[in-house]
Amino acid sequence: MAKNLNVMIFKKVFFFLFLLTTLLKAEDVALPTGVFKSPSEKAAVLVWFHGGMSSNRCDKGLIAGKDFFELTKKKVTVISPSACLNNHWVSPDAVPRIDNVLDSLEKVFKKNIDTLFLAGVSDGALGVFTYSALGKRVVKSRLLVSGFLKFLGEPSDFENYSKLKEGHWYFLQGAKDRLYPSSITFSWNRAFCEIPKIRCVLKEDSLGEHDWAYWQTNRSGWIFEFIQEIF
Repeated sequence: MAKNLNVMIFKKVFFFLFLLTTLLKAEDVALPTGVFKSPSEKAAVLVWFHGGMSSNRCDKGLIAGKDFFELTKKKVTVISPSACLNNHWVSPDAVPRIDNVLDSLEKVFKKNIDTLFLAGVSDGALGVFTYSALGKRVVKSRLLVSGFLKFLGEPSDFENYSKLKEGHWYFLQGAKDRLYPSSITFSWNRAFCEIPKIRCVLKEDSLGEHDWAYWQTNRSGWIFEFIQEIF
């Protein structure tokens, strides 16, 4: 089932990425991970999925998660992997790569990482969704900001995936998103949240813009609702 979903997701998103990935032709590249460790030994772990997953910058993860780490007042350990070129969040090796990073960090931290929180902005939301469906760890809650999950298929395509029914889904979506029309994103999110046993918090902003900075400045309360669930 998981393998089939991986293939389906990759095919659904392939056309969206085709031009960029063909022009840039990524091969083996370094994909560093930023680790922002809380001083608390009992801190929860969150994986942050940055946007611009197919750009030619392959080290975004080194700094991308720092902002969210600061928002939690360093009470949450944030793991911030990188994606770029062909090595985007829905490539076949993306989820195994993230789980391998977490496996390594278990040895460094000397503690098991059995459960996770996830957050992603823009096409980072694709990473949140894909890991939720295919990752080996339990996801307790996730935050998806300005995403466009229709790239992956229709909500009905995912009705039978039990891992998507673990934990909560927080959607922050704006009507004035410069990239993704709300006529599509709002209806997709709503339909997904109507799937039995999917537990959602839908936050739709009539003035909402695409970028993370908008949500921090204007809807910080919504972000902190998600953060409070981590604590």
